[in-house]
Amino acid sequence: MLPQFSDPGTAANLTRISSFKSLYIQQWEGAIATYSNILRSEDEAICHHNLELNGFKCTVEGLEHEFSLDPETTQSLLSLVPIFASYASSSALMTAMAQSHLIFDDLWGFLVVAIKQAVDPENAKKGFRAVDASKTPDQVDTVSPFSEIVSMLKDLSQKFELIPVYCAKIPDYQGMSQVAVDVHKSLLQFFASIVTCYQGAFYGQAEKERWRFLTERYAATAEELNNAGKRLERLAWSLALSSVSDIQNGASRLILRDSVDPKVKLPYEKLPSRRNPQFYGRKKLLDTLTERSNQGIETSKLTAITIDGLGGVGKTQIALEFAHSQHGKRDAIIWVHSENSIAMNQDLSAAAMDLCLPGAMPREDATNCIILRDWLQTTDASWTIILDNVEEPEMVEEVWPARGRGFILITARKPAVSFQLATDHIEVPPFNDEEGTGLLLSLVARPRDDMEDLAAKCLTEKLGGHALAISQMAAVIVARDFSISSFNETYEKNKKRIHRTHRTTRRTGYSHFLDTVWQLSFKFLSLAGRTLLGIIAIVAPDSIPSRLFVPKKPWIPPADLKFCEDEFSLSEVEEQLLTLALVKKNPYQDEISVHRLVQTEFWYYLPEDERQEAFNNASKLLYESFPKQVSGRLMLDLWSTCQIYEQHVLSLVHLYNCESETTSLKPPLEFCKLMCNVAWYLSERRGLSDELNLLLLVAFKSYDACQDEKKDPISYAHLCNTMGIMTHNKGDFISSKNYLQKCHDIRMQAPDPDPEEMANIYNNLGNVEFSMLECENALLWHKQAEAIRMPKGDEWATSKGMTHLNMGRSLWKTNQKSEAWKRLDFAIAAFEFSGNWYLLSHAHLLVGTFHRESGDLGNAEHHYQLARDIMTADGHAPYQFTTSAILYKLGCVALQREDVDRAINFLRDSLAIAELRAVADGDRARVMHKLAEALQTQHAEGTEANEMMMAARQLRKNLEGPLYDENDQSEIAYDKIVCGNFR
Repeated sequence: MLPQFSDPGTAANLTRISSFKSLYIQQWEGAIATYSNILRSEDEAICHHNLELNGFKCTVEGLEHEFSLDPETTQSLLSLVPIFASYASSSALMTAMAQSHLIFDDLWGFLVVAIKQAVDPENAKKGFRAVDASKTPDQVDTVSPFSEIVSMLKDLSQKFELIPVYCAKIPDYQGMSQVAVDVHKSLLQFFASIVTCYQGAFYGQAEKERWRFLTERYAATAEELNNAGKRLERLAWSLALSSVSDIQNGASRLILRDSVDPKVKLPYEKLPSRRNPQFYGRKKLLDTLTERSNQGIETSKLTAITIDGLGGVGKTQIALEFAHSQHGKRDAIIWVHSENSIAMNQDLSAAAMDLCLPGAMPREDATNCIILRDWLQTTDASWTIILDNVEEPEMVEEVWPARGRGFILITARKPAVSFQLATDHIEVPPFNDEEGTGLLLSLVARPRDDMEDLAAKCLTEKLGGHALAISQMAAVIVARDFSISSFNETYEKNKKRIHRTHRTTRRTGYSHFLDTVWQLSFKFLSLAGRTLLGIIAIVAPDSIPSRLFVPKKPWIPPADLKFCEDEFSLSEVEEQLLTLALVKKNPYQDEISVHRLVQTEFWYYLPEDERQEAFNNASKLLYESFPKQVSGRLMLDLWSTCQIYEQHVLSLVHLYNCESETTSLKPPLEFCKLMCNVAWYLSERRGLSDELNLLLLVAFKSYDACQDEKKDPISYAHLCNTMGIMTHNKGDFISSKNYLQKCHDIRMQAPDPDPEEMANIYNNLGNVEFSMLECENALLWHKQAEAIRMPKGDEWATSKGMTHLNMGRSLWKTNQKSEAWKRLDFAIAAFEFSGNWYLLSHAHLLVGTFHRESGDLGNAEHHYQLARDIMTADGHAPYQFTTSAILYKLGCVALQREDVDRAINFLRDSLAIAELRAVADGDRARVMHKLAEALQTQHAEGTEANEMMMAARQLRKNLEGPLYDENDQSEIAYDKIVCGNFR
């Protein structure tokens, strides 16, 4: 559940809740005011008229008569009545659950105006038709857009109605009001977009562009509703399981139980950079943070504060100054980059490792985050955590400690972050004239006189007291040896020239002075400096390793990246950016960081051709630096290197995903190849994660967009193979087979097919055939892999062992059991010879299953335990999903032996790891079903067992669809929805 720090009945908390409610109301009223500007005067009255179901029905019937609609349009129009009923009831439920004074009635007025515009025959004369934007005019078959709009409204209503369903499962959800405002604003924007397409904003625009605008807004709204639903579903699921079997605590208990070393290294301090000697002012704010921090520590009561404000106003620098001020006063001070979940988990995991917390280990970020959270909750040590640049509060909830002798400081641009996480928030204002002048003069560090002081005050006023802007201009003054007075003249000249151009990317809250700031900062860069900053602008803003820019030999940099030839050449260009205060560098870790505002401004400062070049350069450098996946081999030993570049690749992915829709940004071949390697790593490291899903989507999209002459079919085959394995693990065997078959066909068409890659694809096709219960077909594919691998030498030992392992599995199911046993013996010998512990554990898992199916439970348990010992050995992967599958099998054996308590313990541990790893629904369903059986054996009518069983059945039903058989609840039935490797 979300953190609660104080009694909700206290006066302070009631005041805080009251202020939050007024902010939610302001958000909604602000959105209504913004979109009301597009309405005609006669439509405004409709929007502000309270509308219920009967009123909506009468309005619809009135439109039918007013416009004398044809039967088809009338039918579509009348179908909106139940759609409106769905919207209205869902909205009412959310409002009730939010327990606030929010009123969303204006939204339905916008819906009526949108419908009225869409059915008005006069609008048909304006030429607005629904078209496929991807087709040329001579290919387009235009149709009336109204039926398409109705379909969109229906689809959005179905997504919308799921949100209160999930919220209802989350008792006392403090974020309900924010969710309600966000999803209603999304709908409002879509309804307003329909109106916009028919009104002045789009007159004169081509129908294709107008329809593209609407469909893109629809897609964005659908995604926003989906994302809100997914976040709530995850939270609801977590809470539901917590009430059923206390899964999260189960994961904690499992991890801590397996821990041995009780020593923790204190004191501990990890900050992103040294103390800023030029930090200026903010004394009152820092005193407040110190006072609140001390109160929490003294009372052993967890306290959290958010400081929020515009980008560049100085939030991170305030947090850094505060963190350094705590040196020697706290046992542990931990800085966490929190812009995305990857960076956050990496920093938390590193802290757990550095502290030497019991159970923390390499390659186990998710596990280490839980270990650190539990230590923070239970330790007597005092601690401070800084969560810098939090974008999504839901991301933080999973690792948020519920209690402890600690203080959490959050920096965020969005005030909404504090509503869900902190006990209080402080808005960071710009500097006043006196403070801003003092900062500027301290940064310039020149002899002072009255004229310079006056010029400094004048410039500070022009910069609006914006901390980053003042720092940037001070850096330009020093670098170009201006006096402040002469710089003022330069600033004014540039301001007049810059502001003659309308700025379309203006963000709310920023004034025109920032345009001048960036123009002056960027204009003094050399060509190499522009190139380097262009790359920095599109990777993640923190922890940018300098080695990214100097890849290992034999890479030869192209002409525009000549400064990447060696560290000295790179340092000369870095010096430009450091001198102009555009980036910062941590010399101890050899990492660069950049403000997000600098990234955004420089990206849009660059002309389109230079943006493309920057994207190409970043893709090339990341491709060269990121480890390569070869011939289906595991990347376990390369995870630590992959992790260094992971968040930077994902930043590139997000950029391409956004920019490619609205600009002509094209992916270079290196980007497509990079996607192949990163997708494989993510599938190993993160499992079926949102990051992997997005990356694969972007990977296929980028390959399609790649120019034909640059397309590399082998890279596409690699991508299909990765997608095939991921969908196989997910339990979608038909899709998996299709992707793997594509990979096979492409590789077969190559002039000289790589034998190792061909053996790999034969192996994968055999595995998916086995999962589809086509064991004879599986054997045929594995025999083709065998024909390639067996003649090879010892260096192919792992590949040979894999063939024996997979053939043994299929031979067993085709009743060739003696041959199957031989194959398993060969596989174990091969993996022991090559030292591949991961596949060796799989071999013992399969041997255990052979024994169990033969009725030999003693030997089955022995080999399952061997498999577990291998996975949990020091430096291996004790909390990977393979361990979950092994624990499941141990639970099955214990249950067969009627050792129910032991079975329940094994199965709880299995489910804890499955939840920790966010594995496929089929795997979770199987464990839950067996655990429910064990619990029912112990307590026939237990609520936990019944809820667990119902959840397992529903997951299986969702996966199997019409093939689901309610009467078959056997272990075999649940095995069928699991990847064959774990049956």
